[in-house]
Amino acid sequence: MAWYVKSTKELWLGAVHTLHGFTWTNANHMSHSVKLEEGDAPVVKRVPRVIMNIIDPPIAEYKKKPVKKKKIK
Repeated sequence: MAWYVKSTKELWLGAVHTLHGFTWTNANHMSHSVKLEEGDAPVVKRVPRVIMNIIDPPIAEYKKKPVKKKKIK
């Protein structure tokens, strides 16, 4: 089960607290706290490795040292 913001249906990953039978955002009740409702856990879709390489270059590319420019005389 997961917590969703009641008005926008967004997934809430932060701290929660219960007050008067309702669940609210944040660890304690503040003026900006929002009501939450319990829902099903989100389904994580697996992305094929080929697409992942297009989106994010392999880690080896991050580890390459930058090429030094040669001085022209």
